[in-house]
Amino acid sequence: MLRFEWEWGTFPFAKTAEGDKLLAEFNQKLQQLRQNGQLKALAEKYFGSDKVLEDGKAE
Repeated sequence: MLRFEWEWGTFPFAKTAEGDKLLAEFNQKLQQLRQNGQLKALAEKYFGSDKVLEDGKAE
């Protein structure tokens, strides 16, 4: 039986060279969204507040 656990602020990337590459690309795009204000706008639209960004510490 497979068991999956979710931890807030984590994303499932394989512990491989390809997974590391995908994680780096994901973090780069996430930083772009943060810098241009889109991440805040999405948080406010879907969660009603940008406070979720403070707790997630997705930097």
